[in-house]
Amino acid sequence: MSKVYLHHYNTFNKLIKLMIGLLSVFLLFGFYKNGISLYMQKAIKVYEMFNPILFTLISLLVTFIFCKINKEHFLGYRLLTNILISLCTLFNTDILIFIVLICLVNFLSKYIKANPVAMYMLLLIIISFIFNKYTFDNLNKT
Repeated sequence: MSKVYLHHYNTFNKLIKLMIGLLSVFLLFGFYKNGISLYMQKAIKVYEMFNPILFTLISLLVTFIFCKINKEHFLGYRLLTNILISLCTLFNTDILIFIVLICLVNFLSKYIKANPVAMYMLLLIIISFIFNKYTFDNLNKT
């Protein structure tokens, strides 16, 4: 991400922290809508209720590992895209598939100059159709 348009009072790290803070609102909403709300309707099990938070924690761990390997700053574009990926993930996605895909996208984004979120969503859709297990329907009936 280019730092050309930043002024002296808006540093890159301050902007990344602001964006991550704004994305935390979406995390809370996802936890309510795809967790608590569906659990109250008996549409999901109790451990599936915490998937949005678990996906975000896994993405933070993957970001930390990749930043240590590549000697990058933890607060950066990779952290922002991984949090966004975790928020875009379907709540019924298997955790192992999520871990493999987010690691693959982080590895590929180093060599392929494409949007990591778009790469992840494309790979998730392809795998969903291959396994014919996941649905993109919303289970919330309200």
